[in-house]
Amino acid sequence: MFLKIKKRGIKSSFIHDLYYIMVKASWLNFLLLIGLVYLVINFIFASIYYFSPAEIANVSSDSLWELFLFSFQTSTTIGYGYFLPQSDTAHIIVILDAMSGIFYSAIITGLAFAKFARPNAKVLFSNKVVFTHFDGKPAIMFRLANGRDTHIIDANINISALIPYETKEGLKMRRYYNLKLLSDRNPTFSLSWTAIYIIQEDCPLNKLSLEEMKEQNVLFTISFTGIDQVLSQHVHTNFTFGKETFIKARKFKDILNTDQVSLELDMTHFHEVEN
Repeated sequence: MFLKIKKRGIKSSFIHDLYYIMVKASWLNFLLLIGLVYLVINFIFASIYYFSPAEIANVSSDSLWELFLFSFQTSTTIGYGYFLPQSDTAHIIVILDAMSGIFYSAIITGLAFAKFARPNAKVLFSNKVVFTHFDGKPAIMFRLANGRDTHIIDANINISALIPYETKEGLKMRRYYNLKLLSDRNPTFSLSWTAIYIIQEDCPLNKLSLEEMKEQNVLFTISFTGIDQVLSQHVHTNFTFGKETFIKARKFKDILNTDQVSLELDMTHFHEVEN
């Protein structure tokens, strides 16, 4: 899961964060928002035409709808030629209307390109964290796989555990502990990858049972980085395992088939474990 965080007491600025909001938004929300804003802009100009002494040929004097159509045709540079400005006031408003359409189209084109060009890793994470033993020592395992038919070069995983902590002075807090995986780098990540952390004696996890970890709401936060072979750009993603994913098992079920000439991953068993 992706950790959802609610923040209070922070003054947000929609204008300053507009680019970030638009790039982060889903494509559906992005298209709905830019469409709505464009309609509002044209309605504003239609109102200006309506309440000003602007003269527009073939437009009824009391028709806001026809003025809206004229504004839309002007801002999109369609210009059918049926509605025409016939006064200096109308020409001035038309200039502003056309300029707003040009600027708006340029801005939206840039935002759309930024959304398309933003690299992202399609990394699949298991829905379980397995508590087991590895080489006779307690360990935790989770699994990830490349969701695309490509290679991620120099893939790297970092994992931290968010664990309650009490100082010698009695101060209670939650601290992140960086955990050193048995193997945290992969030269070319194209198949699946079972990440293993052997719980060390000096690690706070060594003093907690599985039930205590669940009671104290321990979280495991994963960050993944690498270079996409196709895009030749750095890609990254993150994931958080909560207490509802913690289980005891022996290992994850094997999903790699090496009997054929080419390697094959059976993703239908990606989340399954063996006891």
